[in-house]
Amino acid sequence: MRIVIAPDGTTWICLLLPGDGATLRLECNSGADRVEVSVPREWEELPDGELLARIEAARR
Repeated sequence: MRIVIAPDGTTWICLLLPGDGATLRLECNSGADRVEVSVPREWEELPDGELLARIEAARR
């Protein structure tokens, strides 16, 4: 589990779920935001700034 805090104060809880690929489950503390995306395992090693950019892209 990782906790990423965006510049606007939004907090994301990021869970990389086990499996052949990987599913990143993202939950935002600001309400109903929830995103699940299939991602490469190397996302787990990304610096928080890059991870946050990919989270934002996945939300669109």
